[in-house]
Amino acid sequence: MNTILKIISGLAISTCLFFSLITGAVLLMEGKNPIDPFIDTKFAENFTPIQFDKIELGMSKEEVVEIIGKPLWIRREDYDTLLTSFTYTGDGKLENGDFAWYGSRLQFDRGDTVIFIHKGWVYD
Repeated sequence: MNTILKIISGLAISTCLFFSLITGAVLLMEGKNPIDPFIDTKFAENFTPIQFDKIELGMSKEEVVEIIGKPLWIRREDYDTLLTSFTYTGDGKLENGDFAWYGSRLQFDRGDTVIFIHKGWVYD
């Protein structure tokens, strides 16, 4: 009888532990990692969020590159408006897991002047 109780309690504990781990993993999906918030964020070579905070509307591309370096990606937004985006961070640094990532993107007008600054956490 004692052995049967040990087996049943072992199974019950294992089952509870298993479901707790699964529930915890689901809750953390696309959430910020509490230990390393930038765990799933790719960064451009010289990029830091502190340096990115120095960027202001009206700056030129040259000023931006001098402060934070070259972006990960450059994209022409629309051939009618000729807007250009510089993306300094991206998703997918982790190969096994998916957490929120820090987005940092600038948009320039035809005159290569910063007209939009995006920075913040992305949950996708």
